[in-house]
Amino acid sequence: MPYEETSLKKKLEIRAFKNFLGISFSKATGYARDLLLALKLGSDSVMDAWALSFQILTSLKTALVETPLESISIPVMSKIANDKEKHQSASGSLLTKIVFMLIPTLVILSLFSKNIATFLTAYKPSDIELEMFSSLIKGLLGYVSGAVISIWASCVLRSQGRMLAASLTPIILNLSIIACVLFLKKDPIETLTWGAGWGAWIGVVFQFYAFRLGKRWPKINWNNKYQQQFDKKYLEGVGVGIFPSLTLIATRYYATLLGSGSVSWLYYSTRLIQVPNSLIGVCIAQASLPELSIISKSNFSKELEKALRIGFVLAIPMTIYFFFESRFFTELLFQYGKFTNNDTAQVAAIFKILAISLPLVISESILTKACYAKNIHKKLIKIKLKQFLSCIAFLIFFFYGNFENKLSAVPVSSVISVSIGVLLLRKEFEMKNKNIFSISKKTKKYLIGIFFLFILFEQLEHNSWLNTLNALHWIKAAISACSILYVWKNEVIK
Repeated sequence: MPYEETSLKKKLEIRAFKNFLGISFSKATGYARDLLLALKLGSDSVMDAWALSFQILTSLKTALVETPLESISIPVMSKIANDKEKHQSASGSLLTKIVFMLIPTLVILSLFSKNIATFLTAYKPSDIELEMFSSLIKGLLGYVSGAVISIWASCVLRSQGRMLAASLTPIILNLSIIACVLFLKKDPIETLTWGAGWGAWIGVVFQFYAFRLGKRWPKINWNNKYQQQFDKKYLEGVGVGIFPSLTLIATRYYATLLGSGSVSWLYYSTRLIQVPNSLIGVCIAQASLPELSIISKSNFSKELEKALRIGFVLAIPMTIYFFFESRFFTELLFQYGKFTNNDTAQVAAIFKILAISLPLVISESILTKACYAKNIHKKLIKIKLKQFLSCIAFLIFFFYGNFENKLSAVPVSSVISVSIGVLLLRKEFEMKNKNIFSISKKTKKYLIGIFFLFILFEQLEHNSWLNTLNALHWIKAAISACSILYVWKNEVIK
């Protein structure tokens, strides 16, 4: 194996592992946060308002800041990461630009929070008070400002290959919200906004401490050529991020048409499916982006195939488990306090559909980052636009069609949109399917056996003794964990 390929493989493994550790702790605390919200709020009007405002502001933050920074700045700064002066100058001028853009945006959101709340919800006043939604939008501006600076810091750290420091900051946000919910004796809206705001800014302090350890403080240089590159490409970066954001807004608006609780159910189910995607797809994609940005063209396809193959083989046992165990998994994590049996049934139904698309979602995450590295933003914008339009068309068809469970249109439209995205993204790269989907005959037989074993367990669950003790559910969880380890050993690190 050539030296360059061996070196890249080791770097990818080390960075992916560090990123995996950070994301694992982040998702564990995220589960604890959502469990507490389910316990205290269930799917009531306050939870609906929180889920709607928090997700929409987060998606807009991603579209306007995170995606442009990730798709443009990381590839550029990765190439100069070894030149300390240039890297400090690029990161400093980028921070200045972000701050100048952030201030007027926060002012606009504060002044027009009620108008935004009115525009983004179709709820009747009896279902959710617009004043509550408006208060959350205004109250979460502290979180937005801190989160934007945190995104900048994370991108700078990741361009240096410091994955762990960048991926640990969401933990602080989760712990802050948990602490405020548990100990702050205020109304729920004020409690949630305080928790999110403090968490975002404490995360910024943590990241600046990481800068101090690395002795890489940002330096402002107005004539920095890397800043000029960012300015030229910024609108393309926004174009890549805005359509997924608009898709989320459209699906949440659609949910508000269906009545109280729908937005909360989508929030919980989306949070559940984000965990395996983050642990595999996002983890691999973020770790590989700096290397794909500087790799030679001859090795680009090979490294991308390796990343996609790792994501694909690890997704299979997870997909099997979550598809069959969506109800038990949701009940185990959330059904406490105000979270009812009906909430569990609704969330599990959405989660089951989303689980089917897990291999595709992971592939889309990796392929999107590969587009960033290859600097093909315009083509990526067209793909995201097609995904958005397909989602909108399906939602309209489902809403006006004679369907009983209209909320299922959201996860089904997601599966269709992701499928279209992966098919279109694959055409942008010269890859061989056999290198991505190649699995040993032994592993194929093993996974097929697991699938039919789960079908058998479904039939045995009618046995009252086994069902009372949840024995089969825990056996399936153990089998799935062993399957992931088996695939990792025999297909990833072989």
